[in-house]
This record gives sequence, structure tokens and C-alpha cells, in this order.
Amino acid sequence: MNKKSRAEQIKEIESEYHGKIRELEEQLRSEHKELKKIENLLEHESKKTEHSKKYTLNAQKAKINASIHDIKKEIKRVQKDKSKKLKKL
Repeated sequence: MNKKSRAEQIKEIESEYHGKIRELEEQLRSEHKELKKIENLLEHESKKTEHSKKYTLNAQKAKINASIHDIKKEIKRVQKDKSKKLKKL
């Protein structure tokens, strides 16, 4: 069984986590776009008198904000895991 060099192991770990982080950042970007759309709709709806749609949009905004928070936590966790693996080498 061939043992990989330390540099090869580091490259492998970094490429693995780089892909995960890129995927999470893409999700984060899409959530931010969706949040911006909802904020624009809220701004438009605030000028109208119908409040039911405004409440629905506020609920969607809160849901997206929670999703953004979760994605950020996951990015931090992945980065921490990456640094742990690199320290073990």
C-alpha cells in the first residue's frame, strides 16, 4: 500500500473542502437574491393597504434569514473540520 505524501494529502483535503464550501456559498448567494426580491416586494407592498400579503412576505423573509444563518453556520463548521484535518497531518 502506497502512502501519499503529506503535500498530496493536504491538496486532497483542501480540494474536498473547497468544493463543499463553494457549494454552500452558491446556496448563500441564491438565498441572498431571494431575500432581496422579497425585500423589494415588501417595500412595494408597504405602499398598499392590503396587509395579508405583507405578513406573508415577512414570514418568507424570516424563513430565508433563518436559512441564510444555517448556511453560514455550516460554512464555519466545514472550515473548522478542514482546519482540524490539516492540523492532524
